[in-house]
Parts: sequence; structure tokens; C-alpha cells
Amino acid sequence: MTFLLWLIETHIQEMEEELKLLKNHSQPNIFVSNKSFFFWMKKGSGKKCWLLLARKLEH
Repeated sequence: MTFLLWLIETHIQEMEEELKLLKNHSQPNIFVSNKSFFFWMKKGSGKKCWLLLARKLEH
């Protein structure tokens, strides 16, 4: 496994942990934190497909 692939998978695992906290959120496919935001949807196989991931700019 390349370092980049490991880094991506680790980051996705961290985001999934944050998603577990949003089970009762009115829009559970959208998450905004202090440092980042992302949008996801489920593929037909049930796996999550990350459509957008971006870090907020610090002012």
C-alpha cells in the first residue's frame, strides 16, 4: 500500500467516526466541522462515495 493510499484511507476512517455522531442529524450526508466539510452518498453496493472534501480556510 502506498503512503498516499494509506493517508486517504486513514482520513476516511476518521471522517466515518465523526459521521457516527450524526445519526440523528436532519441531513446526515452533509457534515461541517471547524476545519473541514464533506458530502457523501451511498453507491448501489452500499459503500460510501466521497463527493466533496475540503478544508476551510483559516482567517
